[in-house]
Amino acid sequence: MTEDGEAGGSSSRIATLLLNATGSDLAMFLDLIAAPAFVVDPAGDGFIFRANNAAHATATGLSFREKAGLRMDEFLPDDVAVQVCRKYATCVTERVPLTYEECLELPAGRRWWRTTLIPLSGPDGMVRRVIGTGNDITVVHQLSERAHALVVEQEALRRRLTRTLKTAVDALATAVETRDPYTAGHQRQVAELSEAIAAAFDLDDETREMIRLGAVLHDVGKLGGAHRTARQARAVAAGGIRPDPRPLPASASR
Repeated sequence: MTEDGEAGGSSSRIATLLLNATGSDLAMFLDLIAAPAFVVDPAGDGFIFRANNAAHATATGLSFREKAGLRMDEFLPDDVAVQVCRKYATCVTERVPLTYEECLELPAGRRWWRTTLIPLSGPDGMVRRVIGTGNDITVVHQLSERAHALVVEQEALRRRLTRTLKTAVDALATAVETRDPYTAGHQRQVAELSEAIAAAFDLDDETREMIRLGAVLHDVGKLGGAHRTARQARAVAAGGIRPDPRPLPASASR
């Protein structure tokens, strides 16, 4: 017999033992599995809890000696029983191993599990038993949720900062136009032109907004010299400033 044939025969014998074992013998077999493990049998429209190993009993608070032989809906809360039995039924119907994640409120507390179900079929080909193993992934799931929450929080902070920046820039632009009425509207016109150019280059919305803000800010330096510019403009309008009569240097006249 080949190694593959021997392995297949060994697996078949183990499956047969697990399928036929009951009570403490079944629990003893399950204790050979390091991970939390349990066995349920299909029964009409539900499932009967047959056994679990010590690791599963510790992790879930479900005692094999107290629960063996009971239907799942006889000792689990209704919503939990419906949740787990739905997965068991899928495994039985499809006759293939099934792995999934679930959150269960059990006697030992609310935990996240990565559960794997393996169907065992009888001589008639029908699934007569389901063996399940579970890994407690509560910590991993909590870290994942926290990471997601941080991403959401950072995005909200970025949006708040962007709104604050827009408000500040628009306030500065208004201040410039208020103090320098001779060029009022210039910032808005430059911003509109910049937006049009950005749109023509098919830039993304965030880049377009940064370009608009830059255009609005380009004249903010006029805040410091706006009064002087306005006084000079009024003086010119009143005839208070005369052109310099001296001729321009030869280099400037060329």
